[in-house]
Amino acid sequence: MYPQVPVLDPEAQKALDRAVLFGGHNNWTGSHEREHARKVLDAVLRGGLIDVDTAVGCALAHAGVSEVGAKKLRSSLERKRR
Repeated sequence: MYPQVPVLDPEAQKALDRAVLFGGHNNWTGSHEREHARKVLDAVLRGGLIDVDTAVGCALAHAGVSEVGAKKLRSSLERKRR
């Protein structure tokens, strides 16, 4: 049996989709990509609709995101939270 994937709040899912799909393939290599991800995810993170771990895990599950990209996203989001 496979583990259950939690259903995300629709607003959080929309923000994640916008962060991941920005630019078509995303490993957050450019500063503009990282800034875009921080902007679109900030409200749902602050609102408690999603946490950084879940955001990074969901991004990593997307076919276009590598482990390096997920680490860059985590670093960027954690910097924003400080």
